[in-house]
This record gives sequence, C-alpha cells and structure tokens, in this order.
Amino acid sequence: MSPRASPALRVYAALFLAGAACTTAWAATIPGVSEDISYPASLRRLALNAAVEPDITTDVQLSIAGPTELLVEWSHPLSDGGSQVTGYKVEWDTDPGVREQQVISCAVVTGPNDVQSITTASPFIPEVQVVQIMTTNSTFGHRIDGTFTLTYNGETTWNLSASALENDVEVALEALPDIDTVAVVRTGPDVYGGFRYTITFTSDMNAGNLPILVGEADGLEGTGNVTVCAKGSTLAPCTGTSSTGNQISGTFTITVGTKTTAAIPYNASAYQVQQALLSLNQTVAVTRTGPDFQLGYSWTVSYTAAAGP
Repeated sequence: MSPRASPALRVYAALFLAGAACTTAWAATIPGVSEDISYPASLRRLALNAAVEPDITTDVQLSIAGPTELLVEWSHPLSDGGSQVTGYKVEWDTDPGVREQQVISCAVVTGPNDVQSITTASPFIPEVQVVQIMTTNSTFGHRIDGTFTLTYNGETTWNLSASALENDVEVALEALPDIDTVAVVRTGPDVYGGFRYTITFTSDMNAGNLPILVGEADGLEGTGNVTVCAKGSTLAPCTGTSSTGNQISGTFTITVGTKTTAAIPYNASAYQVQQALLSLNQTVAVTRTGPDFQLGYSWTVSYTAAAGP
C-alpha cells in the first residue's frame, strides 16, 4: 500500500494471516507530529492460542523510505513456539535520550610574530684515561704484586689485584656513583709484571672533560718504587694515549640581517642573550634550556614586535 501523505513517521511491518501475507502500516508518534493515522479496515485483531513464546525475529533491517518514513524488514523466527505466528509488533522509542555532540574549535594564536631557537651542540667524543701499574726502580726478576685502588670524583673502588683483568676494572669503576659505563683494554705485562689499562668512558653521563682518575698504590708490593699513573701524569715511563672528552666552551655571536652581536658566553643566561639582541634593536623575550652532556644550550627567542628579524 502507498504511504499516506501525513507527516507522521511510519514504520512498515509484514503481517502473516492464515499463511497469506498482507501489508499494513503501524504509525509511531513523534512529538509535534499528528497522530491522526487510520488502520486499513481489512486489518482485524486475531486471537492468539496459548503457546510457547516464539523466537525473536532475525535479519532485522531498517532503511529510509522517505523524508518522514522508515522501512522495517525482517525474517520469520527460527521457531514459532508451536503455534502459527499471526502478527508482529514494532515499537519505536520516541525518547531515545540526548545525542552525543562533539565540538571542534579552531582559534587563531595571537602570540609573538616569530619564534626562533639558537642551539649550541657538539658531537659526543668519549674521554680516554690510562692507568699503569709500574715500578721505576726494581731489581730484574722481582715482580709487582698486591693490590691497588682507583678514585674518581672522591669515590674509591674496592681493592683490585695488580694483575686485574679488564672485566674486574670495568665492574669496579661502574660501581662508583658518578660513572655509568666504561670499556677497559689491558696490555702487558712488562718485565716487572705491570699492566696498563686504557679506560674509555662510553656513556653520555660521563661526557666532556672529566675528573682525573687517581691511583693508590699502597697495597702494591715490589722492589723499588711502585706507583700508579693516570691522565695528566708526567711520571716516566708511563705510556699510553689519553684524550679529553668533547665539551663546549668559549663564545659565540648572533647575526640579524647585517648586524652582529658582541661575543656571547657559551653558557649565557636567557637575560644575556636578550640583551645582546636588544643591542641590535630586536624586541624579544628569551628562555633557555640545558645544558646537555657536552654543555650545549638552547635559547628560544620570541619576537614581540610587529615583525621578526
């Protein structure tokens, strides 16, 4: 049957009467829409025999039939409960609640005209220090024995054997609170049983120019003068190559257009950088972060005037 011209929303349902299908309309009420809808005269209410409740309908489909109409379709229940199904009831919730709404807002940031950053950085170059167990005055045939310790930044290792293995030295140093990781290479022994340990500080935590390892030889035994030499030692015949880790120092300048600031310290405060730029007639606000492990810093420059550089 054709839908009525009424603005009320209609939901169509198929009714099965005595095995013959016919179509009728069931009207759902929507607030503000007329309820004056008549059922076809041919529709009669049928008495239902007492029976087990049938299964629910299957394959329920809902589609839009028009601006004010929905079409509902479904398949027979898998079980009719032992009695012929003579009708279906379609219910429409007229008060489904409040629909969720999400809002996306777009706004214009009215902050500084331009923001730039200035960063000083340096690649990581590990520091290398050399520790050597040696004697400068010993009778040939006598060998170094006993124990020694190493001190870094005021913290001392446990006693190490005069012939300690590479791993022994690594573990002892990495147990100190101010050392992260090291790599140790042992060479020797010399004619007196002395070994040389080349120690590389491999972690960012120990970047830059580090404190010198200090050796303590009181536990060593041997004929003559037994000592420990390290980076910076001038005692001959200490051998091996030590090198200082990479670390930023000195000064830098900033050029804006054709104007250049005076020298700025590598660790300048935000205020110092701001004053340097003000000398170039730049109205700015400056913040600073850092330092990193190589003593590098980053300055964020916000231009508060109408135009940037």
